[in-house]
Amino acid sequence: MLLSSTTVPLLLSSASIFVEARHGKPHGFVPIIRWVDCAEYVPESTVEGGGSFNASTVDLQNLPSTLNCGRLHVPMDYSKPFCDENKITLGVATYRPASPKTHVFFCPGGTDPGVVVAWEVALNLTNAFLGLEDFEIIVMDIRGTQSSNPLNVSVSLVESLQLTPYPQNESEYKALQAASAEAIQSWVNNSSPVGIVEYVGTTEVTQDFEMTRRALDYEKINFLGASYGSFKAQQYAATFPERVGRFVLDAIVPHGLSFHQQAQDDIIAQNRAFERADAYCMSHSDCPFYGQGKGSVIKVFKEVLAMTPFCLPPCTNDTASNNYITNFEIRFAVENSALFAVPDFPSFFELVDRALKGDFSTFAGGAPPSAELLLDIAQAQPIVCSDYDFPKTFEYFNKSLADGIALDITGVGLTAAWLIMASNPSDTVP
Repeated sequence: MLLSSTTVPLLLSSASIFVEARHGKPHGFVPIIRWVDCAEYVPESTVEGGGSFNASTVDLQNLPSTLNCGRLHVPMDYSKPFCDENKITLGVATYRPASPKTHVFFCPGGTDPGVVVAWEVALNLTNAFLGLEDFEIIVMDIRGTQSSNPLNVSVSLVESLQLTPYPQNESEYKALQAASAEAIQSWVNNSSPVGIVEYVGTTEVTQDFEMTRRALDYEKINFLGASYGSFKAQQYAATFPERVGRFVLDAIVPHGLSFHQQAQDDIIAQNRAFERADAYCMSHSDCPFYGQGKGSVIKVFKEVLAMTPFCLPPCTNDTASNNYITNFEIRFAVENSALFAVPDFPSFFELVDRALKGDFSTFAGGAPPSAELLLDIAQAQPIVCSDYDFPKTFEYFNKSLADGIALDITGVGLTAAWLIMASNPSDTVP
C-alpha cells in the first residue's frame, strides 16, 4: 500500500454536485456508536489475500487497550427518515493511544476491509503507520462489505462470471453482461434491507463518514485516503468542506474522469512502472539483464510471453490442461505483482529470469482469478458502478480497449476499468 505525502487538489465534477443535491441530512438523526467487546467482533483473516492479520493466532482474552470496536446504526437511504425499515449497521474501530496527539480517518480503498486495520496497528502487525503511533486511527468497513451489512454474494454465481480475459466480440460481451446481470440480481434479491444494493456508493459512504465524525464529536476530521479511498475523501471534502482538517490522499482517480480515460491512464502507469524497472536494471549490476541496454526489461518480458503456452510437469498434450501456463496468466500475474504500488524490482527480475530459463512455476495459478479474488471484484462491482455512469455497449468498451492497447509498450495490457466496463449490465440495478 502506497501512502503518498502529497495532497491532491480536489477535482469536482457535475456528478459530485448532483450527489449533494440528491442526498440531504437524515431527518433528526443523532448518530451514536455502541462500543462492543472486540473479542466478539473479530475481523476475517487477511493472510490469504496478502495481509498480516490471522484471527486464529490472536489471544482474544488479552487484546490491547488501544483497540476499540463499535457498531453504528445509520440510514440506508439518507434522503429518507431513519427508522427500522431504513437502517443498516456499520462496523467501526479505532486504534487509540492513551493521549492521542490528534486523529486520522483512514480509508484503505475499494472494498478493502477497514476495521481490521485497527487490529493490525494495535497488535503491531503492520508498519504502514510508523510515526503515527501517537495518533488515533479511525477506520470503518464501508457499507455492503465485511462487518457493515455485507451484500449477500453467491460465490458460485461469481465464479460463473469468468471476468477475464476480456470479451473479443459483441457475442462474448453480451454473454458476460448476462452472467453479470444474473449475479447482481441475486444480490438485489438476497441482500437486506430490501434495496440496499442501490445505496452502497461513495455518496452514501461519504455520509457514513460524517455520521462517524458526529458520533465521535470531532469538529473536523483529518483523512488519509489510499487508492479508491481518495475518491471517497474528495467527495467528503466537496460535501462537507467546513469539516475538512488535513487530508493526505494517495489518489487513484479524480471525480469526473471517464472509465475510458481511466483505462488509458492505467496503461500509461503500467508503462511507467516498466520504464522504472528498466532504469533500475541499468544502474544495478545484480539485475540479470544488466548491461543489455535501455529497454531490456520490456524486451525480455515480451520474450517470456512469446514462450507461452508453457507446460508445467507433469506435461500432457492437452493445452486446456491446468498444467499449461498461458500468455494471459502471466500478464494477469504481473498486473497484480510487486512491480506496481511499492515495487520490488529484484523480485520481479528474478521471476522473469526464471521464466526465461524454463521455470514458469511462479506463474502457476495466476489466472483465472481465485474464488476469493473474484468475490472481491464482484463485490466491488455494485459499489464502484454506483459512482459512475457510462455507455454500456460493446462499441464503447471495444474502443477503450483498442485505444488502451495502442498505448501499451509492455505487453501486459490489463486494467480493472475494462473489467467494470465489460461486465456491468445495462438493464440491472445498480
